Amino acid sequence: MRDQITAGTAPLSNAGIVQSGGSEGKAVEDSTAFSAVPIAVAIIGLTITLVVLWARHRARRRQMRPQREPTQAERERLRRQGRLSILGFVSFWFVAGGLMLAGYLLPLSETVQRAFYALVLVMAFGGVALQLGIRCPICRYRLGLQQTLGVPTQCERCGVRL
Repeated sequence: MRDQITAGTAPLSNAGIVQSGGSEGKAVEDSTAFSAVPIAVAIIGLTITLVVLWARHRARRRQMRPQREPTQAERERLRRQGRLSILGFVSFWFVAGGLMLAGYLLPLSETVQRAFYALVLVMAFGGVALQLGIRCPICRYRLGLQQTLGVPTQCERCGVRL
């Protein structure tokens, strides 16, 4: 048998070698790459959660008293940002669910599926940035660290009613 393998007369499947151009090699590569995506998303989500908790703890150490009350225009801006944050969250889940469903039901190429996953990640980061962009008009504390969606009724750092 050894002479046949070195001479090239034995079939490759008998020698235990899979050709790189065969469909078996591609199936193995696709299944391992596809299963790494949920793990990467979970690691990114955990990292973001820990960073947000650390930033909240760090910001609360510097509590202060309110210097003034927010104006009506500042309160309206906060309400608008809060509504936009909630709308962005709800629309994220509809779009992400639609993209994931399309990725599973439609016969799409691997590149298109990865583009769907990348789009979902970009949308998630955009939603986090939108929520963390809401600040107290008095002390500039990030109100998104205080509440998950929308705008709270009071800033936990300076105590002003919003």
